[in-house]
Amino acid sequence: MESVVVFGHGIYDPTPSGKLLIVVRHVFLGVLMPLVEIKWWKGRDNATRAKAIELVTKAVCEATGCQPEAVTVIIQDIDKASWGRGGKSYA
Repeated sequence: MESVVVFGHGIYDPTPSGKLLIVVRHVFLGVLMPLVEIKWWKGRDNATRAKAIELVTKAVCEATGCQPEAVTVIIQDIDKASWGRGGKSYA
């Protein structure tokens, strides 16, 4: 399994104050290739989710040469109380 992790403000972060974690996994022995997991703070609407899925899929396809149908994107909302850094919660 190959993983790439990006943390912080990025092109897939639709709000300047939000934090974003993207994990890209290529599952060689399974069906999903690649699988992208996005973990971000709660509060984004469905239109933002759809745009993020579209842009992440496009970027992965451009980077890997795979077809859009091969890309799976999973988005998880995380409550700020459940997200911390440096020993402190973001809540």
